[in-house]
Amino acid sequence: MTRFSVTMKFLFFTMSLFFLCSGCLVQLGFSDEENGEMTFCHFGPKFKLVEASYARNRSFNKNDKCSGMAKVQGVYWECAQPGQVEAKVAGFREQLRKQALSECQKHCARRGNNCTGRLLNSGKCGLQTDREDAITLGKRMGCRNDCPGQAFAYCSLYDGAFRSDDSERIAKQPANCECRLK
Repeated sequence: MTRFSVTMKFLFFTMSLFFLCSGCLVQLGFSDEENGEMTFCHFGPKFKLVEASYARNRSFNKNDKCSGMAKVQGVYWECAQPGQVEAKVAGFREQLRKQALSECQKHCARRGNNCTGRLLNSGKCGLQTDREDAITLGKRMGCRNDCPGQAFAYCSLYDGAFRSDDSERIAKQPANCECRLK
């Protein structure tokens, strides 16, 4: 067998394995949508750290690897009964806020010793659904019949897209995590 044919067989095998495995991931529920319906009845709380920056002003100390800002994006949603949307969103908001503080503190602690994090948050969702929006989005997003309800109760810390990261939108909003020396 020539070296070229062995390489081609290996390439074919690798690509076949990739397509087989990607199909398995969809079957296991790792996609957002399947047959026009969501694969999950609820999601979150899920967090992502974006746009971490360090302070660089006139009084900046070059040895200070702590001071700066970051954005902690958190998302939590569930297909719920229409009458439960407001209570669900309020619960999501509180849980996101508590966990975002923890995520902020962990991020700042990784910057160095004596570095602490403070969450700058008004206590509101950056994007949330009310009862009417939740009913409309539940239909549009495809809440499944086996979910607890058909209304899309949603809260995120930043106003971003419902089903994906919208970095341009988030970039226009102020940071919610402040790192500083103790």
